[in-house]
Amino acid sequence: MPEDFDRMEVDLVLANILAGPLVSLAGELTACLKLGGQLVLSGILESQREQVSSAYADALGAPAVDQKEDWLRLVFQSAGGAP
Repeated sequence: MPEDFDRMEVDLVLANILAGPLVSLAGELTACLKLGGQLVLSGILESQREQVSSAYADALGAPAVDQKEDWLRLVFQSAGGAP
């Protein structure tokens, strides 16, 4: 994240970027979620699923997973909301 990034808590974070940056940014992205907020990560290959999911698991648990052809969407829910 840029040094001057002004973090705020939001209901929804969407990210469609490479798996490496998604893993590196796990702490920053989860810190932006309000209680009950959703984090949606897309553009993930099946071979990257475990690596990306694991980066968020401690903070958000297991994601709901949708697949279209070779691509996955992982949807995480922060504590306090419906899955």
